[in-house]
Amino acid sequence: MKRNLYLGLVFSLITDLAAEPVFPPQFNSCNCATYVDDGGEWIVNKNLVAKYVYPLEGLSCNQSGLLQCNNYCALQINNMTNGGDLDYTPPGSSASVGQVVCDLLARNITDAPIGLFISVCDMDDVYDTKLRSKQNLCCVNNKYTNCTIETIYGIYNS
Repeated sequence: MKRNLYLGLVFSLITDLAAEPVFPPQFNSCNCATYVDDGGEWIVNKNLVAKYVYPLEGLSCNQSGLLQCNNYCALQINNMTNGGDLDYTPPGSSASVGQVVCDLLARNITDAPIGLFISVCDMDDVYDTKLRSKQNLCCVNNKYTNCTIETIYGIYNS
């Protein structure tokens, strides 16, 4: 019950990415972020798809905590996306995961994987989990589409 209360608090703060939630002393933050690889640097704001901050009780701010956070984030993202499937439409949604990402990024994206990155506590280091979306992302005029030669050619020539 306590954990659900804290999760509710955190989710209400997620809309303001600049806000840093404060947790009770026995909890530390496990930070999960997904970024699209548009051929440049991954970890830049324009490539941020979503960021989630989870308070985990007893999470240590070291390698052990990173492993725990990695497992937790992978489970959460896999549950939200049916294992990284951009074609998946979650229950209660009218849009696929890929379409939601295209809406969030609001620009053309060509054949780009989406990756999961993590950090713990207030550490500046961000770690690549090596987890990637099942399909590469293609957004044409804010619409998710399959990445085909025609789609890629069309984006480069538009």
